[in-house]
Amino acid sequence: MIKYSVIYGQNNFLIKGPKDAFSIPQGPEIKFIFDIKGKDTTVDLITPDPLYHIKNI
Repeated sequence: MIKYSVIYGQNNFLIKGPKDAFSIPQGPEIKFIFDIKGKDTTVDLITPDPLYHIKNI
């Protein structure tokens, strides 16, 4: 399975990092950390500024 993100209409491949962290080629400092909580898949999006919590609806 190829993982990718869509941010502001831009498609980016996700690159596997340590543990369950992924990043994008243009911004390796931005991390996507996936988790499954019950029936929900969540993503913590860590940026140089704030931390975002994203839930798949």
